[in-house]
Amino acid sequence: MLSSSGSSRGKTLARRRRWETSTGATLKQSATRSTLCSASDDDVISIETASAQPLIRARGAVMPTALEAIQRPVAQQLAQLQEYTASVLVMPNVTEVTDGQFRYLSLLASIYNGTPHRWRWTEATLEVPEEPAEAERIVALAIEAQAGTHTLVKVEAPMFLLGNRTYSIDHPIASTTHSIVLDSSVDPSALRSGDTFRLVPGEDDHATTAKVVDWTPGSIQFD
Repeated sequence: MLSSSGSSRGKTLARRRRWETSTGATLKQSATRSTLCSASDDDVISIETASAQPLIRARGAVMPTALEAIQRPVAQQLAQLQEYTASVLVMPNVTEVTDGQFRYLSLLASIYNGTPHRWRWTEATLEVPEEPAEAERIVALAIEAQAGTHTLVKVEAPMFLLGNRTYSIDHPIASTTHSIVLDSSVDPSALRSGDTFRLVPGEDDHATTAKVVDWTPGSIQFD
């Protein structure tokens, strides 16, 4: 299991409001909030997530409808992902969709559109299996990690929530660490079945998640 150093996908990100004014919109501020009192036709109002991803963008006092602001982006991204799964991706109740859920949907749509996602990771925990051949393979991985000559790849078929509805994508994605090392407290020669050990980043603490190429249904089995 790879652990990210960023915000978890299930957490709701606080919305950030930004007013980009070109003609002097009136703004009142207090210690806890800002109130927009007026806006001209040339002012731009942008409502974004904490990571600066735009949710709503409007010009002047004309606000977008719910269809333009939320329903249409969700529908477009689900339609894009439909190509990669046999499940029917139906529209959720958009009033129940959290910022974190919308952000992950947008991220998946971007990955499947061909844009790899680069992110930072903090640790991965592995367990030595009971089956001898598998145990030998995992111990060998630990030895290679101790020498700094290995990377870690996690392949998964994504599942995600929109509101209370669960969605699954058949076409897998792969997350690959750029470098790993074995936790300095672990002795690979002492590892036995049932033991767990940690892998941590080496010189580069990034990982890259991308769509698996040349995949066909049934070519990869998941536990």
